Amino acid sequence: MNSTLPLPHTKALADALNAGFIRLTPYDAANAIQFRKNVASYIQGAKLEDLAPIAKYTLAYEGIHAIAVGFLFLHGLAPSQREGHRSQALSLMYSFLELDADDRYEIDDANRMRNDKLYKSPAPPVSATVARQLVELAARAEAKAKARLPEWYALA
Repeated sequence: MNSTLPLPHTKALADALNAGFIRLTPYDAANAIQFRKNVASYIQGAKLEDLAPIAKYTLAYEGIHAIAVGFLFLHGLAPSQREGHRSQALSLMYSFLELDADDRYEIDDANRMRNDKLYKSPAPPVSATVARQLVELAARAEAKAKARLPEWYALA
């Protein structure tokens, strides 16, 4: 186990914890490694050529969400069970990874679409271009996570 983990809370994380948007959870190196592997698997799967655009899009979104949850977990935190917990996890990741406004909008749009698909109506069609753009964003977010969270990628 790496002695630098879990990471200390930032002000934004402490504020979100105090507000009940996230919760404390026990840190475990094996689980941290699994979160990282999940990120890689989702993004690798999203790049498969023979998948339908909606499948690529969904896998890319799940990869981005896994980065957000992994980021929290590295701090000994987890999403709450409250409504909007995915959005909250994503928003806490944005500043940390220094994602720009366009990337944030694209991720928020993917989150809205996921919620509409699961809770309100069938998934709307996704074009190959839109799917490719989210896959590219997921890969960029993973690269930023690698740069900003070397402790996570050093775990073996």
